[in-house]
Amino acid sequence: MRLCDAAYRAAIVRSRKDSAKLKILYTLCIIWCMRTNVVLNEELVREAMRYSKARTKRALIEDALQTLVRVRGEESRRQSYQERLVVLQRRVAGLTFRESSTDLIRQDREGA
Repeated sequence: MRLCDAAYRAAIVRSRKDSAKLKILYTLCIIWCMRTNVVLNEELVREAMRYSKARTKRALIEDALQTLVRVRGEESRRQSYQERLVVLQRRVAGLTFRESSTDLIRQDREGA
């Protein structure tokens, strides 16, 4: 028995005041637990099945959603990194070394 069904049956048995609350809970549970029907492009599904280890459409869709979340997360992190890099480059652009980099390398070679 699903939680939704149990909440509904409890709503019937309880008093009127509790019943209203439980019916709201039941409605929310139905919305949460409800299966979704999706019309998919069969040719695209067949092609995706060739590339995926998934053997069912449900597993294929879950795999696709996980891949989407992972890829978009990586894109977001990369974009964030690029933005931070631009800010850092702006801050460093105004800085100058006391000595030229070639002088520093020369001193390092000489052991000074």
